[in-house]
Amino acid sequence: MAVYYLDAARGDDDGGGLSPERPLRTLEAANRLRLGPGDQLLLRRGCVFFGCLRPAGSGTANNPLVVSAYGEGEAPQIVARAADGEAVYLGGDGVELRQLGIQNPGGEVGIRVHPDRDGPARHIVIQDCVLQQIATRSYGHETGGILAVCRDGGPRWFEDFRIENNRFHMVSRSGVFFTDPVFPGEDGKPVRRYHRRIVVRGNDMTCIGGDGVVIIGGKDVLIEKNRLLHAQFDDHPGSFCAGLWPMHCIDTVMQYNEVGYTRLGKGGDGQGFDVDSDCRNTV
Repeated sequence: MAVYYLDAARGDDDGGGLSPERPLRTLEAANRLRLGPGDQLLLRRGCVFFGCLRPAGSGTANNPLVVSAYGEGEAPQIVARAADGEAVYLGGDGVELRQLGIQNPGGEVGIRVHPDRDGPARHIVIQDCVLQQIATRSYGHETGGILAVCRDGGPRWFEDFRIENNRFHMVSRSGVFFTDPVFPGEDGKPVRRYHRRIVVRGNDMTCIGGDGVVIIGGKDVLIEKNRLLHAQFDDHPGSFCAGLWPMHCIDTVMQYNEVGYTRLGKGGDGQGFDVDSDCRNTV
């Protein structure tokens, strides 16, 4: 188990990064590391890192790969460049992302989670991060703060995915969006695999361009203790947006959430809460 340090001001990409005295400097150097269970990648507080962080490797639920902050001061900022699709890309499982600032003012996505192999991607945690100034050009559903997408290859889905105690401000289009895990079955017909044990808890969201939280194709979903104000502030033509909503979900609980000032867009909807099509046992 190794601990790697990044310092945008004092680091050196030839330094190895294995101590605070010899940290790496750039995200490009961090992306070249091969990380595994129990490893940590720590970004120095007070620093700004430009580009896209793509930690390579996976951990486990009991021994996760952790990406977080060290030192004193404000949270380290990852600011995507115009050519970057996202500020952070997570392809492995058993990954915990904590205490980071995420910005993508000219791009599409803050944090994109896309499993790099077939089957379940287990134990993803995004906690205590600040996502802001994420301005999409396309205004499609699959843009915004945190995008959890299962696509390409064979069947892929998430199990034990927690998004907790993060702040979102000026994010468009979606605050949190899970895509539908539908893949062709053996007979070629589409089969929904279902994300399982999805928790979105304790997040504070203000000025979201479209929808606040959207879970599609989930089972055992908990959305609780979130605050969402001023959703659909973009008022994009033809858009249908709501605050918090599941779709094609089974056994969903939405409780103790506060949603206010959701705008009625030029397309429709505009409600704080919605239970969309093909949901069962929603509370």
